[in-house]
Amino acid sequence: MKRTLVFSVFLIMAVLASSPAKADNIDFACGGSITCTGTVVANGGNFSSTGIGVTSNISGESADTFSLIFDTSTGSIQIQENGVVDFAGTITSFTPSSSGGLTQLNLVVNWTTIPGDVGGNIGTTPLSSVISITSSGSAFSVDVPILTSTVPEPSSLLLLGAGFLLLGTKRLFALG
Repeated sequence: MKRTLVFSVFLIMAVLASSPAKADNIDFACGGSITCTGTVVANGGNFSSTGIGVTSNISGESADTFSLIFDTSTGSIQIQENGVVDFAGTITSFTPSSSGGLTQLNLVVNWTTIPGDVGGNIGTTPLSSVISITSSGSAFSVDVPILTSTVPEPSSLLLLGAGFLLLGTKRLFALG
């Protein structure tokens, strides 16, 4: 019984000391009410941009503008803020298609770098990003999702600990 009590106190302290869960979806976008800036250059079958202005849904940073920089010939993609690379990844494949005067690029991206202040780790599933470009090369709309793995919430740890506590108590009474 004494071990169960000590374990319970330790578990409650661990839950109270743990940090809250981190964001699990970050999306950079422009288009609609947020005007896109920047152009995309087509070179043969490859596409690149030295900077498309996008905003994010990161809490507290929604008004900040980021630059989306990519080059399908090298497979590199970055999202920078004030010239500093925040997110970086690899374009694993891309597919261009044209319709109604727009070229749509579907990029499959494996994000490998995420800033420490965002928290969590990059998920391992490559995500599709969509970049629509006008016939003059101007960015028309952009959607770049980044998936991060989540950190367990304190309530999840508490539920797990309560289950272990119940099993320990049940076993204690079965032996007694």
